[in-house]
Amino acid sequence: MKYHYQLRTNKEPQKYEFTVNIREDETPHYFYHYSWEYDWVKVEENIITECYLESGHRLKLTNRRVYVKHKNYNKYWDLKSLISIDITFKRLMLPLVIGGISAPLSFVALVSRFLPLWTGLAILFIGILLMVYGYRGSYQLLMQMSGSSFSIFLDDKTQPVIRFINEVNKIIRKKVR
Repeated sequence: MKYHYQLRTNKEPQKYEFTVNIREDETPHYFYHYSWEYDWVKVEENIITECYLESGHRLKLTNRRVYVKHKNYNKYWDLKSLISIDITFKRLMLPLVIGGISAPLSFVALVSRFLPLWTGLAILFIGILLMVYGYRGSYQLLMQMSGSSFSIFLDDKTQPVIRFINEVNKIIRKKVR
């Protein structure tokens, strides 16, 4: 291939000609991916799927973001930053630990007559209830991002939530490829 360039210095054109040893079929083909979505371009988002929960949560998936709407807060995450979304079951550690400490201590205080009968029984009963509540645990919607995660408490693991999670993970896997 021969390329011709003209360089002007002192208003006199100079002609340069040089050859490049690259065959036409070996040249790399560069292209621009036009489906890239810039954050500074105001584009209306298309709703792909929505999921309404009993506790007042609303989960919404658009072509760019995942929204969580609750009566107290609204949050969203870009699909570019999400790695995956899962439902996990977690035991609630704070009630489990508080109940596990208060129930035996109140029982020992009751047996040694350090506390009055009804006060000791009430603290023992509340401690046992806290331990049961913590052991029962709850389902959480876990959004994993690079370097961090965010979880939302769910009432139950239902089919609409599972379908929503499968749809989000499918779109995330598509965007990664």
